Amino acid sequence: RVGWVNQATGQVGFTPIAGATRAVALDGQSLHRQSDWLLNLSFDYDRSLRGDWIGYARGDLRYESKQFGDIIAQSFWGSRKLVGARLGVRNERYDVSLWGENLLDDTTVMIQGF
Repeated sequence: RVGWVNQATGQVGFTPIAGATRAVALDGQSLHRQSDWLLNLSFDYDRSLRGDWIGYARGDLRYESKQFGDIIAQSFWGSRKLVGARLGVRNERYDVSLWGENLLDDTTVMIQGF
């Protein structure tokens, strides 16, 4: 059966699926599109330069473990690592920087269609 909600009345109903012979137990399954493990690391470094200029660096790492793409855990995509960095100089008036995202060129598919 497929559940549905009437937005106007809030009534909940069910529609049988033709040919369906059994239900699928989802207990113990991970939520779809959610990693079991997520890790974020970052660092910042500032250093005084000549005059009122400050040099800075920043780095970021985000790790996500595999994610299931559907609610019955039949399809999934693997873990991914995203790395970003920024180098720059700044003072009270200006901020000039060079930055990059996805420096490891991660191409993990995050959307799927049928």
